Amino acid sequence: MTYAANWHNEYEKITFWDQLDYIGIQAYFPLVKLKNPTTEQLTKGWDKYLPKLKSLYGKYNRRILFTEMGYKSTASSAIRPWEWAEKSTDKEVSYSPETQANCYKAFFESVWVQDWFAGVHIWQLRSNYNINRAKKDLDFTPQGKPAQQVIAEGFKLD
Repeated sequence: MTYAANWHNEYEKITFWDQLDYIGIQAYFPLVKLKNPTTEQLTKGWDKYLPKLKSLYGKYNRRILFTEMGYKSTASSAIRPWEWAEKSTDKEVSYSPETQANCYKAFFESVWVQDWFAGVHIWQLRSNYNINRAKKDLDFTPQGKPAQQVIAEGFKLD
């Protein structure tokens, strides 16, 4: 059993983690401040969060589960990962399946390999996705985009 706490201003304030099986976090951490980041830049972006997450694990002796994590297929997806493309504050939203894939690569290289990490729920896998639409869709689904292969390979790491 877990609770899905927001990444921003909530998960560190929860006092009942020791009563649950996992520390659950809606993991929409901003990783960079630039568009079209490289995997290396995104990996460095995780560096500011990993010590806090490890400390939380140590404090409560509970592994961390990302109850939700996802990236849009836009050039700015790692700047404000929680933001829907249709409601973006970015005045020029541009399609970038490469940025989405890089975000997942950085996650698997940085977070997935941590001994305190329990797993992730990917947002937004759809039962009714359309492969033709996916090739140009700015939304969160990795299906039909390079990120889908990155995720499949990442899960094979175990």
